[in-house]
Parts: sequence; structure tokens; C-alpha cells
Amino acid sequence: MEVQANVEKALTLFGQLLTKKHFLLTFIRTLEAQRSFSMRDRGNVASLIMTALQGEMEYATGVLKQLLSDLIDRNLESKNHPKLLLRRTESVAEKMLTNWFTFLLYKFLKECAGEPLFMLYCAIKQQMEKGPIDAITGEARYSLSEDKLIRQQIDYKTLTLHCVNPENENAQEVTVKCLNCDTITQVKEKLLDAVYKGSPYSQRPKASDMDLGKALRTA
Repeated sequence: MEVQANVEKALTLFGQLLTKKHFLLTFIRTLEAQRSFSMRDRGNVASLIMTALQGEMEYATGVLKQLLSDLIDRNLESKNHPKLLLRRTESVAEKMLTNWFTFLLYKFLKECAGEPLFMLYCAIKQQMEKGPIDAITGEARYSLSEDKLIRQQIDYKTLTLHCVNPENENAQEVTVKCLNCDTITQVKEKLLDAVYKGSPYSQRPKASDMDLGKALRTA
């Protein structure tokens, strides 16, 4: 119990220190100066700091402005190309900026832009799935990113599957397009996308929990 009390007291004191701008800036700069401070560590620290300061966004914005100003100065001193700034997300400031946008845009995304963005996501996903997608690397024949583009020629054919809703076998069959190079899991995902397209993702079955089967048709 004493150890737990000491830990809680230490966390409370540390939380108070985070509200001191000079301490927080020094804390972040000291961490980034460590060679062992990995990219994952930077992302975790940025997320935890922004979560801790979520109730004080005005203060968090001031800290972020200072960190971004420092980042711009370092970029100019090292004579890096300006276009590379904020593209690599290698610093705590850049990762904090991502979280900052997430917090402040939540209401707007939920009430206004969420549906159009989701429709755009579905359209891009549908276009990508028209060609082969590497299940391991995520590289795709119709990728939007050159870094994730499958460049070698792959011969494939389109297959038409007729899927029955596992929760209602009497429901109308759903026609789904798949590729003969798709993995079993990729086929399952496409089938689930078609059957549960009107349901929240959190309420539909997982591909790993489903089995593929062949049904005999009766006249």
C-alpha cells in the first residue's frame, strides 16, 4: 500500500510539472537528445503528453507552437528541403501535432465530414481491391503510394462468389467479387464487407472467427 501511495504521489507531482511550460519543453528536448529514444518512443510520449493535456488545449497549443518553431529553426540550420518538414514525423512535435488535430477535429469529423470521408475511404478501398494486395507487406497493384506499389506483373482472375449471411441463411445471397490470388483471410474480409456493409464494424464478426464453406444449391 505504501508503494502504491508513493507511486500515486509521484504521478501527481509529475502531472503538476507537465503544466509548467519550461519543464515540459526541457523534458521533451532532453528525451529527443537521447540516441536510444526510438520512433515508437517518440510516438508514445507525444500521445501520452497530449492525452494528459487534453483538458488544457490552450496550454498544449502554446507548447506545440514552441516545439514546431524549434523544429523549423533546426530544419533551416541543417538546410533540409522545406518540403520534407512535417512529412517524416520523426520528432515528438510532429507526432503531437497529429494528436492535436485529432482532438480538435473530432466534433467536426463526427458531425460534418465523417460520412464523406468514410465514403471516400470505401471508394479507395474498393478500387485497391480490384487488383492483388500483398497480405504481408500491404503492397497493392492499385496503390495510391509509390512506396506500396506492386511493380511486378501478376496474372490473376476475378472470381464471383455468392455469400449467405451466416446469421440468416434464408436471406438473399450477396454477390462478391474476389481474386484467385487472394488469401483466405482477404476473401473473408471481402465477404464480410459485403454482407455487413450497413452494420458498424465493431458489431460484425471477425474474419478469424468465420469459416468458408461450399453450399450445395437445390433446384
